[in-house]
Amino acid sequence: MKKFILVFVLYICFAVPIRAEVIYVDKNMNDGFWSGSYTDLQEAIQTANSGDEIWVAVGTYHPGADRSDSFVLKPGVKIYGGFYGGEVSREDRDTYKNATVLSGDIGLSGDPSDNSYHVITYNGILDQQTLIDGFTIRDGNADNGEGGGGMYLINGAEPLIRNCRFSNNQSTTGGERYF
Repeated sequence: MKKFILVFVLYICFAVPIRAEVIYVDKNMNDGFWSGSYTDLQEAIQTANSGDEIWVAVGTYHPGADRSDSFVLKPGVKIYGGFYGGEVSREDRDTYKNATVLSGDIGLSGDPSDNSYHVITYNGILDQQTLIDGFTIRDGNADNGEGGGGMYLINGAEPLIRNCRFSNNQSTTGGERYF
């Protein structure tokens, strides 16, 4: 009888799922909201685990300083824009009032020749457990012959994209989004 109880207790301990985490990103650390949040979206993505949500506050976010830099998705991570900062529920966000922009305009403002090739990328299997929701994705310039100025997804990447607007992206092949 003791062996059965021990085995049962061990089974329950290992069957409990790990709780998903909400990770906050806010470029304006002086506003007092979301204390301890990330200011860099890509850094937040890198630290996230499958099942986590990333909440991104109003503002414009750039993938880096080099044209080859992009926001690289991560399997099972859900990324939400449209927050003011300080919300405690996803339902409290307003994607129209709190525009959250992912922009490839990393060089001279308004000059597309020095913009990121791709604003968002992923190479490999992604399913719809990976989500991008509530963003304007703009200013990518895929003049490198690969396509997908706004989003470049290859080799089985099929995330769920909701409430997003693609604008002012360019590409020599494959349009704004290339799958």
